[in-house]
Amino acid sequence: MVEAVAWAFYGNEKMIVRTSKESIRNASAGPNEDTAVSLVFEIAGDEYRLYRAMRGRSNASDASLAVNGQLKASGEKAVTQAVEKLLGMDYKAFFISVFARQKELNALSVLNPSDRKKLVLRMLGVDRLDEVVGVIDHDLNAIKAELEVLQRDLVTPEAKSRSEIERQSILVMQGGELGLKKEVEALQIQLDGINAQIGNTRSERDGLAKKDGQNRDFQAHAIRSEAELKAINEAIGRVDGSLSSLRSREPELAILSPEASKYNALTNEKDALDKELKRAEQRKSLLSALEASKKKTASVEQELATKNQMAKECAGARGSLERVESNMEQVRLEREEERQAARSAELESKRLGEEQAKAEVKREEIEQLGPQSKCPTCERELCEQHSFLLKKLKKESSDRSAERERLRQEKEKHSDSAKQLGERLEALDKRKKDLSKKCDEAAKVEEALERMQRQLVSLGEEEGSTEASLRALGPVDFDEQRYESVKAGLLQLRTKVERFNELRTQLARLPELEEEKGRAVQQREAIEVKCFQVDQMIKGLGYEQGSLQRTQQRLDELSTSKDGMMAKSTKLQSELASRSSELKGKKERLEDLERQERNAEEAMRRLEEQQVLSSAMRDFRKNVMARVVPTLSEVSALLFAELTDNKYQGMMLDDNYDIFIYDKGEKHALSRFSGGETDLANLCLRLAISRVIADKAGSAVNFLILDEIFGSQDQVRKRGIMNAFEQLSKQFKQIFLITHIEDVKDLMSNVITVTEKEDGSSEFILQA
Repeated sequence: MVEAVAWAFYGNEKMIVRTSKESIRNASAGPNEDTAVSLVFEIAGDEYRLYRAMRGRSNASDASLAVNGQLKASGEKAVTQAVEKLLGMDYKAFFISVFARQKELNALSVLNPSDRKKLVLRMLGVDRLDEVVGVIDHDLNAIKAELEVLQRDLVTPEAKSRSEIERQSILVMQGGELGLKKEVEALQIQLDGINAQIGNTRSERDGLAKKDGQNRDFQAHAIRSEAELKAINEAIGRVDGSLSSLRSREPELAILSPEASKYNALTNEKDALDKELKRAEQRKSLLSALEASKKKTASVEQELATKNQMAKECAGARGSLERVESNMEQVRLEREEERQAARSAELESKRLGEEQAKAEVKREEIEQLGPQSKCPTCERELCEQHSFLLKKLKKESSDRSAERERLRQEKEKHSDSAKQLGERLEALDKRKKDLSKKCDEAAKVEEALERMQRQLVSLGEEEGSTEASLRALGPVDFDEQRYESVKAGLLQLRTKVERFNELRTQLARLPELEEEKGRAVQQREAIEVKCFQVDQMIKGLGYEQGSLQRTQQRLDELSTSKDGMMAKSTKLQSELASRSSELKGKKERLEDLERQERNAEEAMRRLEEQQVLSSAMRDFRKNVMARVVPTLSEVSALLFAELTDNKYQGMMLDDNYDIFIYDKGEKHALSRFSGGETDLANLCLRLAISRVIADKAGSAVNFLILDEIFGSQDQVRKRGIMNAFEQLSKQFKQIFLITHIEDVKDLMSNVITVTEKEDGSSEFILQA
């Protein structure tokens, strides 16, 4: 029951489950049933309900903790952490302080000194002081590091103040900035003057540029007019030449005109002959196609006759094939009957051989028994039956031999017959293959016949179509000699006709050239007027050549001078901006340094406070550590002296929490004493630790559980231990003693008796 409470608190820890978590389940429980503990307890007036379970076949863990009906934690790890925080101890401290299990009174003393000291300090909460000191030291080191960084940034390697250096540098830079500003202002005054000169010169330049543009336009007009006049004069000269040349070709055109008429007549005649030639060639092509079609028809008809002859030859193969297949099936059945008869004869012969062997054994047995022996079946003497039995058995053996010989001959007969039928079946199979091949050939011949029939029909249709085309074309009258004569005449006249056409085309341009000459003369007169007008406009403009270039040159010189001043101004302004930016950066750097100086002063103040706190906390921890061992020694010594009826003057702990007992004024190690004194000393140390924990924790842990602690104690010490528990009940609300010793029960105020029932469950009875 108490281990169930421990399991509810801490779960499947090895100290609790002993072997494995599967061992917790009741042996009579089903494989899918849950294993669960529900624990209700009260601390500082609050009711806690703790539930822990392992569910189903997989033993999946589940847990929850509620305070006054409100869920505080859920899940295995979260609930365990909440319980450890609530009780102020983990499962190891629980089993060493408030719960001493059977044979574990020395659980603390068997630990090595280092682990024992750590465990006791952790149970008493002293280890938290180490954590606090560690946090304080960590903060102290952090402040030192922060201060070191701040101080390193505030002072140069030469131990000069960086902020003072920055202040001096700022004063120097401010003086330089003021000088640059004055230089920029003076340069700006010069720029304003040169800008005014540039403006005046640019206005003068723009006026001259306008006149220069007008002058260039007039000059361009004059040049274009002169070019146009020259071009029109050249065009008039070319037209006059063309007119003279064309008029000289008119007599040649008159001579070639009759030849052109003759050429046109021959051309018309050739076009008519070309049409007749096309009809003649079409008729020739149709006659050729008709002849080829008739030849193809004759060839197909001849091949058709050959295929019909082959079809007749193959026609009887299908009937023969059916008869052969029928005969093969009959022969196959007969062969199977012969094989079956041979196997039957062989099996029967084998059976007779086995019976004959058994009879021979029996005959030899009777022959060995003799006439005076008893029958193995009826147990009477054989006497005269002996020779009778031997003759009978000999005859049966002879009959079986004869029957086996007959069966052997019958088997050979049937085997030979089956072999002959097999040979016949092979011959029929060969005949079947030949006939099958002929049937396949017949099918191919029939398919070819159908194809040739369709081809003959197609050829007939093609011949009919060709003959219809010939009838539609009609008779053709084409004179090939006249056709060649016309072509020769056209060839002879072609050169003259081409020259005639060329001259006619050229002479057709005479009216057009006359018109073109008239228009050119009119254009020449208009251009001459325009040239006079342009010349008058140039004279009236009054523009001196080169004045614009001189004005532009003066403007360029002023612009170059201005660009130099602007570059110098830009450079000065850039330098001024750079110095202003640098000055701003130095001021910001100075502000950062001043802020760091204030931070350094603050860090120094915090460092002093943290050093005071670290020193105070270390002194406090030292004081607490100095009181732990004396307190435990004092409490355990009083208990030990009382429980031993002052036989021993008490006990004490050293700095490693090893136990020593005072006997007759001398201090001795625990290993010097018997089991009873050892158990009693360990019990006193446990009770002392539990009392200190109870005093420290208030009402959080106010119970003790002790399992079988009386085994090594006599009746007097048992009573003394019980009296000590009466005193301890002032610090612990509940003290549980688990024991099988009957006389101890009489010393207890409340007894819970646990008995095991036949079904494996337990029964609890409270006796006040």
